Amino acid sequence: MKIQIIIFILTLPMVGLCQNKFSVGVNVNSQISILTIKDSNAPSGIDEKAGLGIGYSLGLQAQYNINEKLFLLSGIHYQNRINRHKIGGIRYPSGIASIQNDITIISIGIPVDFGYSIKSKNQKINYVIGLGGLMNVPVDTKTETKVLHEQMDDEKLTQAENIVDESVFTLGIFGGIEININEKTVLGIEPNVRFTPNKFFLYLYDSKASTIETGITLRTKIK
Repeated sequence: MKIQIIIFILTLPMVGLCQNKFSVGVNVNSQISILTIKDSNAPSGIDEKAGLGIGYSLGLQAQYNINEKLFLLSGIHYQNRINRHKIGGIRYPSGIASIQNDITIISIGIPVDFGYSIKSKNQKINYVIGLGGLMNVPVDTKTETKVLHEQMDDEKLTQAENIVDESVFTLGIFGGIEININEKTVLGIEPNVRFTPNKFFLYLYDSKASTIETGITLRTKIK
C-alpha cells in the first residue's frame, strides 16, 4: 500500500502536466515582523518595547489547478526572519543608553496554500485570494545585541542570549493579482499576513513576546 501511495505522488505531476493543470515556478517574499511584548519584566523606568524586523524568503513552488478557479500551492522555501526588540532608559556610567536586540530565525518552510482565482475584464490580469500555512523546519537561531550610546560608539554584547520556542507551523492569508506575461508565464504580486506562534524569552529581563508578520510575495509560474 505504501509503495502505491509513493507511485501515485510521483506520477501526479506528470498527470497534471498532461492535463495542463500543473505549473512550476519561483517566489521571493519580503516581510516585516512585528514583535509584541506579552509580559515585560523590566523594572520601573525602563522602556521595553517591540521593534520592526525585516526578513525574506525565497524558494521553489508547484501549483496544481483543481479546477478553473481553485488551486493548490506547495514547494520549499528558505526563510530568514528578523525580530527586533528594544530596551530604553538603561543607565551607564557614560549616560543613558538603549539596547537593540535582533533575533534572526533561519528555517526551511514547506507551504500548503489553497487559492481562489477571480477573472477580471482585462484578460491579462486575474485576482487571487487564499489561505494556508507553512510547516517550519528550524535550521538556526542567531542573536545580535547592541548597546546604543548617545555619547559613545555602539557596543556589541557578545554574551546576550534569547530563548526562542519555535513553532512548527505558520498560518496565513494572501491576496493579489496574477499578470499573464505571455501564454506560458505568469507573474503574481501578493500581499500577505502571517502568524507564527513563536514564543520569545527576551534578553536582559526574560520578558515574553510573540510576533505577527506582513509582507509581499512576488512569484512566477510557467504553465
